Amino acid sequence: MAANRSMTKLLNAFDTVNNKVTFDSDSTVTAASKGSNLGAGISTVTNVSDLPSVAQAYSKILVTGTNTLYQYSTGGWYPIAIINNFNPAFTTSPNGTYELSRTGAATTVTVLATDSDDVPIKYITITDSSFDTFATITHDSDKHNVFTVIPIDSDGSNSGAKSGVVTFRASDGVNVSNANSTFTLSFGPDWSAVPTKTKIITGDAASRLYGLGTVCTNSDGTYVGARNHNNGVADYDIWYKSGGSWSKQATLVPTGGSGPASNYQSAGMSDDGAYLVLGDQNAAKAFVYYRTGTSWALQQTITCPIVNEADFGWSCDMSGDGNYFIVSDRSSTSSDYGGQAWVYKRSGTSWSVEQQLTQPSSSSNYGYSVCIDKTGTYAFVGDWGYNSDTGRGYIWTRSGTTWTLQQTIAGSTTASGDRFGSVSAISGNGEHLAVNAPYDDDGATSSGTVFMFSRSGTTWTQRAAITPGANASGVTGEYGIGIDDAGENVVFSHTISSVKTMFVYSRSGNTWSQTRQLDGIDGTEQYTNGMTGGRAMSGDGKVIFSGAYYNNDGSNQGAGAVYEFVSG
Repeated sequence: MAANRSMTKLLNAFDTVNNKVTFDSDSTVTAASKGSNLGAGISTVTNVSDLPSVAQAYSKILVTGTNTLYQYSTGGWYPIAIINNFNPAFTTSPNGTYELSRTGAATTVTVLATDSDDVPIKYITITDSSFDTFATITHDSDKHNVFTVIPIDSDGSNSGAKSGVVTFRASDGVNVSNANSTFTLSFGPDWSAVPTKTKIITGDAASRLYGLGTVCTNSDGTYVGARNHNNGVADYDIWYKSGGSWSKQATLVPTGGSGPASNYQSAGMSDDGAYLVLGDQNAAKAFVYYRTGTSWALQQTITCPIVNEADFGWSCDMSGDGNYFIVSDRSSTSSDYGGQAWVYKRSGTSWSVEQQLTQPSSSSNYGYSVCIDKTGTYAFVGDWGYNSDTGRGYIWTRSGTTWTLQQTIAGSTTASGDRFGSVSAISGNGEHLAVNAPYDDDGATSSGTVFMFSRSGTTWTQRAAITPGANASGVTGEYGIGIDDAGENVVFSHTISSVKTMFVYSRSGNTWSQTRQLDGIDGTEQYTNGMTGGRAMSGDGKVIFSGAYYNNDGSNQGAGAVYEFVSG
C-alpha cells in the first residue's frame, strides 16, 4: 500500500499543462510500484501498443517501455508527461580487488550511492558460487552501506588460492547500479605435508662450498641467490624458475677488495626479484644490482660513510618494495669500535644514506645481523657482544625520513656467552621478528634458541623461545633464519648428532608449533653435515631454500648445493 500511495502522490503532482512533474519530498518509487494496479485508477503497460482502445475519460496509464504517462481523452491516448527516473550513482565505490586475511580477520567494505531523484537507496550484494566456498558477507546492523567479509574454509581446504566475485548493488527501487569486486584468499602453506625437493647445483667443475653463507629469495620463490666459493673468490649466482625448472640467470662477480678472498657475505632481494644488495665485508663495500628483463647489472657501489670500517657489508637486507636497504659493519678499527648500521634509500637509480642507526651503547658486535621489513618501516640491528656476549637487539622505526629507536629487546633466558642477535629475520608486514641466541642453554649446553617477538602498536613482546631438541651444541638458528611476510612460518637450523637439520615452525595466534623437520625427507640422499649453508623463505611462506655446502656433486667432492623445498 505504501508504494501505491507514493505513486499516487507522485502522479498527482503532474502538471499536465506543462508536462512536468513536481516531486513530493517523501515520494518514493519502488519496484512494487510497477505492478499492474497502482491504485487511484492508474495502471501500467509495457508498450504504447498495449494501451486499451477504450478507457474512461481522464484515465492515466504509465507506459514503462518509454517512461511516458498517457491520459485518455476524446477517443484517444495522449502523452502528458515523461517520468525521468535516474540511475543511482556510486560516490564511494568498492575496490576492484580485495585480498582477504589468511588469519580469518574481517575485511570491511563501505559503499555509498546517490540518486538525482533524491530517493532512499537500498544496498544489496550478490555473490558468485566460488565466493561462497571461502567467505561470507553481511550488512552492518546499523549502517546498511557497510559490509563485513569474513574468510572461511568450508570445503576443508588448507592450501592454495581462491577467488570469487561480489556484486554490490545500489537500488532506488526501480533502477539499479552495480559495482563488482573480486575477493581472493590465499591460504597459507601446509608444511605438515611432505614438501617436494629440488637440488640446485652450479654445474661449475671448479665450484666449492656452493650455498655457503647467504641465500636470499623473493616474494614467491621464483628467484634465488646463492654464493659460490669458486677458486677462492665468492661469486654470487642468480637462479630463476620458469615452468617448474631452474636455470642460472646471472653470475655476479665481486669487484674491489684486497684479493681473491673477497666474498659476498650477505644479501637481500626485493619482492619482485629486481633489486639485490650484496655485502662484501672483505672489500668493505656493498653492491646494488638491478635486473631488467633477464639481465642483471651493477647499479651502484656503496662505500662506508665512515673511514676505517673494516667489516662494512657484514650484514645487509633489502626491503620488499626495493626502495630501502640496511647494511652494517659489525666492528671497526676506528674510534667507534663496536659497529654501526645504515639505512639507504633509493631515488630513481641512485642510492644514498637516509640515516645512520647509531649504536645506543658501546658494544663490540652491533650490526652482526640486520633485517628490514617490506616497506622500509621497521628494521632490526642485532648486537651479540653486549654484556659479555649475552647479546641484545634494537628495533628501529621510520616516520618519513627519520628513524628512531623503538625498543631494545633481549631473550628471556639469555646469559653471558649466549650471543642473542647473531641471526635475525623480520616479517614483511613488520609485525613479527625472529632472533637467535645460538649458545643459549635452554635444551642442553649451547643447544641454542630462536626467540619469536610480535608487535602490537609500538610495543614488541616475546611470544616464544624455540629449541627443537635437547642437543648439546645445537646452535639453533645458525647460518640464517627465514620468515614469511605474514609472520606465520619460520625456518631455521638445529644441529642433531653433528648434522644440521632444518625445522619449520608455524604460528597460530601467539603460539608457535613445529610443523616440519627437513632432513633427507625423500630418504634417498644424505647431506654431508646436513643443511650447512644459508637459508631463506619466500614471502608467501611456500618455498624454503637452504645451502648444503658440503654436499657432493657426483665426483666433485664438497661442491655444495642449494635445495628448494616447496610446501604441500
